[in-house]
Amino acid sequence: FFIAPGTYSLTTTITLTPPNQGSYHFYGAGADSTIVQAGAGTLTLFSIGSPLTDPSVFFENLTFKDGAQSNITLIGTGLGLALRFLRCRFYVAVASAIGIDLGSDSRFCRVQLCEFIGPSGTAINVSGDFALVVEGCHFLSVSKPLTINNGVQIILVDNTLDTCGPITFTGNSFGGFNVFSGNHFNNPASRCFEFLSGLNTNSSITIDGN
Repeated sequence: FFIAPGTYSLTTTITLTPPNQGSYHFYGAGADSTIVQAGAGTLTLFSIGSPLTDPSVFFENLTFKDGAQSNITLIGTGLGLALRFLRCRFYVAVASAIGIDLGSDSRFCRVQLCEFIGPSGTAINVSGDFALVVEGCHFLSVSKPLTINNGVQIILVDNTLDTCGPITFTGNSFGGFNVFSGNHFNNPASRCFEFLSGLNTNSSITIDGN
């Protein structure tokens, strides 16, 4: 699906239901040209449920904005699907905003060459996600660039974080292998990584070359 240049304000959620073992592709004219924003509070702009047939959803060359509204999730997912973002931009200006909210994903999620812009909010929230790769992205003045709760195989490589809060490991536990390498932390707001008390890890964590 090609989304023509323009600014689109949503007041209700768009729910995506890809075909069985199929895929949806959403292409914009560029992050400066095709903008989807919240026109009301307490809203998920794009919601992808919990399918049983392993579909894929792709977003490319689009901008998503919270529109300075409260309790906004730009992209919200359930479980059991593959998700790809390429050259997209996410604005999380309000503290309650979440850019990408990932549920338990049995396939794979890749976020590549994207931008996450604050001055507040959470860029990516992981809750039980299986296999997440964030590569070559830019995080600017985001309070929570990444929060991980029960994540498995989280890989962050070659990203730039400017004036951001820490990457936070929280909740119960996380497993598998987790790699954080080649990331640039410029003027961190407090610390680069934060491991909250009570965390139980069942995995290997590699933090190298940052």
